[in-house]
Formats: sequence, structure tokens, C-alpha cells
Amino acid sequence: MCRWWNPSRCGPRHKWQRHTRRGRSRRDGTDAGGAGVDGFSTLLTLTESTDAQSGAPCVEIAAGLDNGDGNGVARNEVLETGEIDSTATLCTPTP
Repeated sequence: MCRWWNPSRCGPRHKWQRHTRRGRSRRDGTDAGGAGVDGFSTLLTLTESTDAQSGAPCVEIAAGLDNGDGNGVARNEVLETGEIDSTATLCTPTP
């Protein structure tokens, strides 16, 4: 199987490209494109809560990109409601 760590198994038509911070560079060292657009930061918020049924202490975790979704402001280092992409709740069981 042809893999980047074992190019000897690749056919003669396979050409490898290496990715660099500036963009893609070809085997001959020429630049195949300029720098890309800066990505968005991933932000997390942690909120302490209590489980309604057991009364156990919990932490609600919200994660998302700081991309301005849902009328938010992009790249303001605040995870706004519309920017939340996923949530999870972790509770500590009580004995």
C-alpha cells in the first residue's frame, strides 16, 4: 500500500507533496500557492452546575469556533451562544 512513510511501494505516477506553513511546496521546491487564510480559534467554556435528579456536582462543557456564527462577533475570544458547536455535561457520582 502506498503511504508517505514508505514511498517505495508507490507507483511511478504517484507524486508526493509536502505541506508547509507558507502553503504547499512541490518536490522541486517551488511554491504551489501562497499562505492560506487564518483559521478560527476553538474555545471552551466550563460552567459548574448540579444534576437535577441526584444533586451531584456537574460541569457543563461547551465548545465551538470563534467564527461569528449566530450573529456573534468573530475572533473576539468569547464563545457566544450562536458559536457553540457541541456541549457535554460531566457529573461526579455521589456515593
